[in-house]
Amino acid sequence: MTRVRTFVVAVGASLLLAACFLLPGKFASTLDVRRDGQFAFAYKGEIVLITPASLGQPTGLPDPATMKCFGPAPGAPPAPSAPPGAPRMGMAGSRACTPDEIAKRTADAAATRTREGEQMAKIIGMDPGNDASMRDYAAQIAKQGGWRSVVYRGKGVFDVDFAQTGRLDRDFVFPLLPKASIIVPFVVIRKRSDGAVLVSAPGYRAAPAQAFLNGLNSMQSLQPSVPPTGGPQGSFVVTSDLAPLTNNTDDGPVRDGDRTRLSWTVAPGSDKIPEALLPLGR
Repeated sequence: MTRVRTFVVAVGASLLLAACFLLPGKFASTLDVRRDGQFAFAYKGEIVLITPASLGQPTGLPDPATMKCFGPAPGAPPAPSAPPGAPRMGMAGSRACTPDEIAKRTADAAATRTREGEQMAKIIGMDPGNDASMRDYAAQIAKQGGWRSVVYRGKGVFDVDFAQTGRLDRDFVFPLLPKASIIVPFVVIRKRSDGAVLVSAPGYRAAPAQAFLNGLNSMQSLQPSVPPTGGPQGSFVVTSDLAPLTNNTDDGPVRDGDRTRLSWTVAPGSDKIPEALLPLGR
C-alpha cells in the first residue's frame, strides 16, 4: 500500500505541475477603467508556483546512507539453498547497497529528474526543481512589458511588481508568461458586443487550489499541506468613472470623489470570483 500511495502522490504532483498551477500569494491588485476605454491595471506581491518541493515532497536524489538493496550482492557467492519446507524469506531481508549499486541508482534518479525537468520546461517554460532555471525564468519575465520587477525568492515563490495601461479594444489577461502553454488567469477583462466589459478575477480565490491540495493530502495521510504563502491573501479594487451594471462585492459600489469604487477581500478559503460589468462609453 505504501508503494501505491507513493505512486499516486507522484502522479498527483505531476498533474499539478502539468496544469501550471500558479496562485497569488500575498498581494494587492487594482484596476481603473475609464469611460473612453482607457484602463490601468496593477498587481504587486507574490505569485506562487505549486511544486512538490513547496508541498514538502522529496524531490532530490536518493540518500546513499539510507539506501537498501535486496538479494545477493553482485559478485557474492550464492547463498546456500534452504532446506525443503523451510519458510521463504522473500523480500523481507535487506542489505547495504554496494558502491556500484549506489552509483547506478543515483545515476538513474538523476536521469529521471533531468527528464522530468525537461518535460516541465516544455509545458510551463521552467524547471520547478531547479532554482537556477527558476531565477532565469524570472529574468525572462522581467523583460516582458508591464513587469517592473520579478525576483525568484525560492520554493516556488516570485515577488513581482506589474503595471500596465492601455485601451480595452480587446481582451486583457493577467498573467501571461513566456513559453507557458497552459495558464490559469488571475484576471480577465472581456469586451462584449454591446460595448460593455466584464471584469472577472478567477485567480483571486483559494477554494479550487485548496480542494486539490486536500485531495493530495488525503492520498498522503499527512498533515495538511498549504502553499508556502498560505494561499491567496490580498485585495482587488476596481475604480471607474462609470456606474457598474452588475457586481458581486459584499458592500456594493462606493463613491470616491468622481469615481465609483468596488472592493473585494481575498482570504484563504475564499470561493467568490470577483466580477463586475462596466458599460463603456455610456
